[in-house]
Amino acid sequence: MASLKPLYTYTNLPQLYDLIVEVPSPDLPTKYSKILNPIYRKMMKKNSHQRPTASELLQEEVFMDLMKEYIKKKKIDSLDLKYLVPKKLNVHRTRKKKEPSKIKLPPISPNQLAVKK
Repeated sequence: MASLKPLYTYTNLPQLYDLIVEVPSPDLPTKYSKILNPIYRKMMKKNSHQRPTASELLQEEVFMDLMKEYIKKKKIDSLDLKYLVPKKLNVHRTRKKKEPSKIKLPPISPNQLAVKK
């Protein structure tokens, strides 16, 4: 999405699946800062358990610097920067998986199954 064009060229969905799973993600386009490429690499890990959480991303130096700059610009003197970065965010990855709900259907009589002519 960052390159504003499709990441992979494919002809069918199974091929796309294989590309997503097997092929490493390309680097960010050169129009983006080189500082962002290591962060992008972490975010694009194939294994979701290896990807950083939102809280971990906010701990990255580039984001910390941006927050410090924001604090200076907005003259937020009384806040300590660590209070702006939550220790843990409640994101979908931390939630337990729900068991699929079983749908209970009412009993059907043979009369209801009969096809009307």
